[in-house]
Amino acid sequence: FEMLHMHQRYGIHEQEMWQASEARLAERIPNAFIRSWWRSSRKSYAPSFVAYVDARIADWATANPTDAAIDITVFEGFAAQGAPKDTATTGTKA
Repeated sequence: FEMLHMHQRYGIHEQEMWQASEARLAERIPNAFIRSWWRSSRKSYAPSFVAYVDARIADWATANPTDAAIDITVFEGFAAQGAPKDTATTGTKA
């Protein structure tokens, strides 16, 4: 997604490709695991791409506040202390 975002910024590819990329990103944002992964991985991406994805997530969260409240910290758990032993869909350890 990042490279396609850069291509879009510089006008390198057709609008049709960009629209398909945006649609794929929009399909993934509702997934709490993807949002958790993004929080722990965003520092590895270009600032303009981070701003773009963060804005898309914020737009989605505003339109879906109940779903956006679901917080899964599985990926943050991996980064902080290794693989969690048991993680429910809410991200809590057993």
